[in-house]
Amino acid sequence: MDLLGDSLGTNYGVDWEIWEQSGSDNYEVNSGHKNTTKRKLASTDTVSLGKSYWIIVDAGGAGLTKSVTIDKTLNGLSPTFTESTSGYGINDSDFSKIHKHTLPNSVMSAAGNVKKYMAGNPFPYAFMIKDLYFSHGGTSGSYNPIGNSSNDSYINATFYKHDSSETGPVNGYTAVNAGTPGFDGGGIHPMEGFFIKIEEENSDTDDNFFAYPLMMKHRD
Repeated sequence: MDLLGDSLGTNYGVDWEIWEQSGSDNYEVNSGHKNTTKRKLASTDTVSLGKSYWIIVDAGGAGLTKSVTIDKTLNGLSPTFTESTSGYGINDSDFSKIHKHTLPNSVMSAAGNVKKYMAGNPFPYAFMIKDLYFSHGGTSGSYNPIGNSSNDSYINATFYKHDSSETGPVNGYTAVNAGTPGFDGGGIHPMEGFFIKIEEENSDTDDNFFAYPLMMKHRD
């Protein structure tokens, strides 16, 4: 939490706070439970690469504004851990390194449900959805880019990004899909969050994984 601060110098937990999906309900979305459980972070908690968080800011009343900022000096941070694409059976000329991120498994209490999970971009650059790889089980050779039909049994190919920069109540999300031309919305920007839907797979306890692309060149 040391990387975060606010424009007025006020205290965490009073004027701003961060929440995460707690996982206590296993991220399941069904007819009786529309939203996943959330947990307020303590000021001493850390955040995880590849996962996104809700930042709640008390603006202080009508007409007042406050911003929460990221320390751009990144003091004391270690680099994002990356691995070679060759260890995962990924052959992509645009990158040779990936960051592996564990996602919830596919087990649910009833058929036809989905797990809603808020992931994020851990890199200081945008990437396109089609450059993000997914695996069920995480074994070498099981990673396929988003939009590949091999993923269809485990993850919905359409993701959802928040569609507004407003600080007040908003309702909409933008759908992004690698398989639809012009529908990618410019990709996932640095530190931007997006919701994914993991499909129900009865009795299958294997974890799911993202392989985030460590790009070697700018993509137009």
